[in-house]
Amino acid sequence: MTSLNGRHAEKTTDMPKPSAPKVHVQRSVSRDTIAIHFSA
Repeated sequence: MTSLNGRHAEKTTDMPKPSAPKVHVQRSVSRDTIAIHFSA
């Protein structure tokens, strides 16, 4: 899946989730540890 946005061509193929194109949400094994990285 190639993104047409050049500025957002960093790690789009890392976790292809239909949640948000600029929001990388990485959920750990525990629900308490949720790391959300916003790429603006």
